[in-house]
Amino acid sequence: MTNILGVGGNRLVWTDLPEHVRSGVEEILGAPVDEAVSEPGGFSPGLASRVVLADGRRMFVKAVSSARNIDSVRMYAAEARILAGLHGVEWRSPVAVPRLLGRFEDGDWIALVISEVAGRQPAVPWQEPELDRIVDAVQVLGECLTPNPLAVPVPPVTESCADVMSGWRTMAGGSPDPGVPAWAAANLDRLAELESGWSAAATGDTLLHLDLRADNLLLTDDRVYV
Repeated sequence: MTNILGVGGNRLVWTDLPEHVRSGVEEILGAPVDEAVSEPGGFSPGLASRVVLADGRRMFVKAVSSARNIDSVRMYAAEARILAGLHGVEWRSPVAVPRLLGRFEDGDWIALVISEVAGRQPAVPWQEPELDRIVDAVQVLGECLTPNPLAVPVPPVTESCADVMSGWRTMAGGSPDPGVPAWAAANLDRLAELESGWSAAATGDTLLHLDLRADNLLLTDDRVYV
């Protein structure tokens, strides 16, 4: 199978999963899936579906295979470890985090079963009242995740984002990319100097999400689910 990139619009649906994967997920769910509604947002090439079970319960299931995108498999595995590690965290209002209920792996496929949130994604473009709610929630999220509550090790941001945060310095050492705006090309040395201090500024003991986009947030009447 072609290694499909995670660019919105190529989601799997429930019936795309091999039968043994669906069976493994249903074993975790404890009932057959009667209905599955795919979530359209996001950039993952895998399954992301709200499912209704034969006994009426609702869950959220996400799944992907290494043949489809090996990076997504790694990210799902990391997400499972972190969600499991966050189970005992006492979240303060308005923050909430869905609970990992189980995972299926067969060496190729990985699937996560997560509690469903009866919420909606924030509007895009952002609307000020929703944005205010989310900014408040992110502040509380940082407080709940300081110090890092996980027992499992996670890489420091200074390592995981080192390549991303070296662009201006790399460019200053050579020729500017043709797509760089004129103001940036004229100030590469200054931008490189500012960038050089990012590592010290980012050092700390808070567990970071690193991907807080609108499609990774759900709003209910009184909570912001991350």
